[in-house]
Amino acid sequence: MPITILAGTLFVVAALVLYTIGAIGSFRKKGASKRDLLLLWLGFAFDVLGTLVMAFQATSAITAKLATDASAYLVNLGFGETTVVLENGLSTYLALLGMFGMLVVIVIAARAAKAKDEKTALTMSRVIFAPWVIWVVSFVMMSIEKMPKKG
Repeated sequence: MPITILAGTLFVVAALVLYTIGAIGSFRKKGASKRDLLLLWLGFAFDVLGTLVMAFQATSAITAKLATDASAYLVNLGFGETTVVLENGLSTYLALLGMFGMLVVIVIAARAAKAKDEKTALTMSRVIFAPWVIWVVSFVMMSIEKMPKKG
């Protein structure tokens, strides 16, 4: 297994744990505390880092896949021996939607906490589970898709 995939997987698992603890804490407290916001921001950072690390692949492998399937990648940016790619598939779209959703919810929750707006904080503590569920579904889908196949 390439080191980029291993490191990316560890970063994304860390994001899963941080997102989960932050979302549950925010829900229980009916608003995001500083600790919850810190966990959510760290989760987002690990999510972005893990996605970027796993997106770096050898150009030769990408070229070979593109030769057989021209629509295999949503993003394909070459940098010499390395190419940054995002696969074209439902799990990728769900992951990006979940990541963007988490970012929106975290920013709104942070603003509500800063302004001491309890109504918005309460709404965000309930809404945070929607992007979290989308993100977790994409995590599970990608885990199943990338699982090593026997024989």
